[in-house]
Amino acid sequence: MLEILIAVGIAAMILAATEALVKTSEDAFAENAGQSQALQSGHICLERIRRLFSESFANELFPGARVVGVPAPSGTFPECLVLWHPDNVALEPDGLPKVRELIFFYPNPAQPNQLLEVTVPHRTETAPSYGDSASWRNLIETVRSDGLRKTVTWSDRLRTFEVDGIRRGALRFRIWLRPTFAEWNDTTVAWQAMAWPQGLFSPQTGLRHVWLSVELQVQTRPGDDSATGAVPLFGSAARMYVLRADRR
Repeated sequence: MLEILIAVGIAAMILAATEALVKTSEDAFAENAGQSQALQSGHICLERIRRLFSESFANELFPGARVVGVPAPSGTFPECLVLWHPDNVALEPDGLPKVRELIFFYPNPAQPNQLLEVTVPHRTETAPSYGDSASWRNLIETVRSDGLRKTVTWSDRLRTFEVDGIRRGALRFRIWLRPTFAEWNDTTVAWQAMAWPQGLFSPQTGLRHVWLSVELQVQTRPGDDSATGAVPLFGSAARMYVLRADRR
């Protein structure tokens, strides 16, 4: 009897150890699978933005892309990206884009873990001037509340965080221009003195460099708001296009 009890005890310990090992393996597999899915989701978002940015239309009045910051008591969050992406030919190639030609990327205000791509093809008005930040913020709010907008959800894994009592998605955009928008519009700056990339200009034309940077954080476990489960991803894209001196 004693030998049987000892054997049963040893078997129970072996089973407990085996169960713990299996559970650890299952947890590791689930974590690795979650990270893989999160990375795939994030890379799809970055590639979508990069491709549309590279296809965007640009001229002297609008460099193809604009970041719109959302103001809050704690600061401004650069979480909205606008791309000028006409279906074929721009409706006003020498003017400002029409709102119907724009593509908007931003976190879903109702579910900030979602990254949305939004278009409003029924709208016919002209977009604000590039430097009019207030009008661009108003346009973003109008688009968000437009009942006829077309929306595609590219990810539901954005990490979220709470600031000023509002939950936001971990998504950031930034754009650099050379020459800058202010430099281009300041006629006191001589043509040859502007910050032409690699000195690429002539008396009639020059090349503008536009660089887009994207940062987002995706969760390995959907619905998990903790920062410990987030994977940070970074992307960037650049393009150049011609500016004409007679359009300055």
